[in-house]
Formats: sequence, C-alpha cells, structure tokens
Amino acid sequence: MIREKIRYVFVCLLLGILAILYNEYITSVLFLSVIAFPVILWGIMQIVKRHVKVGLLIPERIVRKGEVFKIQIPLENPTILPVLKMQIRMAYQNQYTKRIWHEEVYATMNGKSHQSLEAELKSDYCGNLTVSIEKVFLYDPLGLFRLHKKGEKKVNVTVLPKQYVFESVAVKENPYVMTEGELYSDKRSGDDPSEIFAIREYRYGDRMNRIHWKLTEKEGTLMVKELGMPLNSSVLILVEFPVYAQSMLNTMDAVCSCVFNLSSAFLENEISHYISWNDEETECMKRNKIEKEEELYETMAMLFEARARKEEENALVYHEAEYAKEQYTSIYYITPNLTEEKADVLVRMAKNAWCHIIKIGKIEEKLLAYLESLSVTVAKVREENLEEDILRMIPQQEEGVQL
Repeated sequence: MIREKIRYVFVCLLLGILAILYNEYITSVLFLSVIAFPVILWGIMQIVKRHVKVGLLIPERIVRKGEVFKIQIPLENPTILPVLKMQIRMAYQNQYTKRIWHEEVYATMNGKSHQSLEAELKSDYCGNLTVSIEKVFLYDPLGLFRLHKKGEKKVNVTVLPKQYVFESVAVKENPYVMTEGELYSDKRSGDDPSEIFAIREYRYGDRMNRIHWKLTEKEGTLMVKELGMPLNSSVLILVEFPVYAQSMLNTMDAVCSCVFNLSSAFLENEISHYISWNDEETECMKRNKIEKEEELYETMAMLFEARARKEEENALVYHEAEYAKEQYTSIYYITPNLTEEKADVLVRMAKNAWCHIIKIGKIEEKLLAYLESLSVTVAKVREENLEEDILRMIPQQEEGVQL
C-alpha cells in the first residue's frame, strides 16, 4: 500500500505542477479530479464495507489431533460494486492457553454475488479449539485505503487425542476389596447365576446344573443356560492438572491423551470405571462413571474446560476427603507433579487397591526407588515422546497383572 500511496502523491504533484505552469482549464480540472477521486472512492468503499457479509462454518465439530479439517467461509456482496481485494484474518486458540495462532485468506468478489472460500486447519494439541474471524480488510482498486471490518463469527471445535491400540489392559483382581457388579458383559459369559447371558443347545462338557429343563422339554433337545459375567466398576483414573507455565499446553495435551487412551482401552475390554479430577470452578472433586463411549466423550469435554492451576494441587487429598468410604480394586493416578508426600497419600487412600502412577515428564531416580518400596508401579510419559510412551504406560502381563 505504501508504494501505491507514493505513486498517487507523485501523480498529484506532477498534475499540480502542470496546472500551475500551463494554467489551462483542462489541467486544472484533471488535477482537481485526481484529488477528489480518493474521497469518492473512500465513500464507495464505506458502503461496500457496511453491506458485505463474511460467515464461518465448520462441518465437523469433533476432529482428531493432527488431522486436517476444513473451514468454510461464505461471502456475500449484495451491492453492485465489486471488491477487488479482501483479506480475511482467522484466529484459532486452544482454550488451555492464551496463545493465538493466525491464518490469512484472500478473496475477490463481483457485485451482487455469493461465494464460499475453503481453508484448512489442524491442531497439534487436543482440547477445545476456538476458531474465529478476527478481522476483515477491504482494499480499494487503487490500493490507497484498507478498511477494517470487525469479525463477529466464532466456532468451537473439539480436538480429541489420537487413539492407540494396546496389546493388553491391566486391571488386577483384588480379593481384599468386595465389589458388586451392577453391569454385565454383553460379549462374554461368566459364572454369575443372578444373570443369564444366553441360552443355547447342549455341548459336550457343559455342566448338568445349567440345563434349562423347561425349555428343554419345549424344544425337545437339551438347552443350556450361559451365566452372566459382572463387569468390574471399581477402577479409578485420578487426574491431576499442571501448574500454569509457558510449556503448559504440551503438558495438558499429554495428560488428556493419557486419560482418553486409558479410558478407551478399558471400554474396549468392557471395564467400566471412574474418571475423577478436581474442578477449580466448583472447588470440589468431580467423578464420572464411564460405561459407554458417549460418557467418555462427555467427560473429555469437561476436562477440556479445565484450567491449569495457579499453584500445585494434591488431587489425592481432595479425593480422599470427598470419597473416603469408596474402595477401588485399581487406581491409575495421572499427574505431572509427583512427590513422596503424594505417594504416601496414594498408598493410604488406596488401602488394598493396586496402584499405578502415570507420571508426565521426568521422574527422579530417588523418587522412583521410593515408589517401588511402596509396591507402586510407575510409567513415565514424556511430552516429546508421547506416542511411544503412551503405548507403554500400561503394565504388561508378565508383571503379574491379571487381565
């Protein structure tokens, strides 16, 4: 724009000198016309600015981290005046941080026209992503003016973590913790006589006490009852968020990725469980039971609304205070901040439960040795090596864990 303005000033000076030297009617009119033209042009652009409409549409509101998703920008120019250059500045921000990324799109429009632009974005972090039209700039044909039109469109996109497939899922059977199965598997049979899984024809080796005699008499062949298998719902995933820092986005991404993949793995293996975290807004521990995939997505949406803490918290203490009477067979504790004091609280809170810590970031050898002395298993998930470490965060069968 600076070049165009310099050229315009040069033309005005040249025509002004000609008007003075020759003092002719036509040179004076030409000089005044050139001077007045930008004023008229500015007024026309104000009319166009007032009537031009810029929208924002995102067909997919739920996407995966690292995947490209499309953004549609519908444009409408109801005036007869064309727009030779339009600059649309988009902003997108992960709600975990104040950092904003920008993307720019350019367009031209004829008078009385509709069109739609398409842009592509991707997020390298999971969470709630706010995409907005931040500013719209309209340029006149001569490039002298740039009129600013404030953007008013905002759309939220939920970016889910990448999902990985685990070779095994560790849930240790605990004879010291008595739990009642409220749910039963719809895929596998078990030994619970209070629930019937299926009725089928007799096969060699079936127990005689499982024969359904009334149905056998009706069908004319031996029919056998398959008993239900109760699902363990005494597994806890306890989540702790990081203290606010410049690198917080990487840490929050790692925490949420661990929660999502661990919970997904449990659901794949029909293990209902709880996800619990300290909600800073209500100042209390939230605990959601996860039995279906939809409940996991709802819980992840709540986690995405969480904020990094101003000071270090101890979610273990809060959970112990609020759910003192609860007993768990297995506790998975996901935290970026781990100390010996927290380990002591975990062991005290867990009572007879099997405890497994997923530590985000580095862990000191001294602390690791202390945790081993407490019979607490530990997995380290590094932000820079997230994918590989997530696949190794669940203990394998050879570690004495029953699947």
